[in-house]
Amino acid sequence: MLGIILWYFIGKYFADLADDYGKSRWGYGILGVVVYNVGQMIVGIGLFIAMDMSDSFEFDFTDQLSTALVGLPSGLLSCYIVYQLLKRNWSKKEVASEEILDQL
Repeated sequence: MLGIILWYFIGKYFADLADDYGKSRWGYGILGVVVYNVGQMIVGIGLFIAMDMSDSFEFDFTDQLSTALVGLPSGLLSCYIVYQLLKRNWSKKEVASEEILDQL
């Protein structure tokens, strides 16, 4: 249940960013949720591979709390990185188009 609430807020922030720059709200809202889940999957797969390759490394994937404690920050970090990249990319394009209009 907490994950659904988190998905809502992630989607909302991405949708608001897209709306500020005239992009598709739904598309980028869904992109935010997908980025969160992919970020969690990448870290989960990495942990699984590390556990498989090392005998001294142990992680209990059946324990939901420990999995959530590892997955939550990785998903949020991936969302933050993609959010900042989109924001920086779109703000550069907006400034460039204003400069072109000033030259005309």
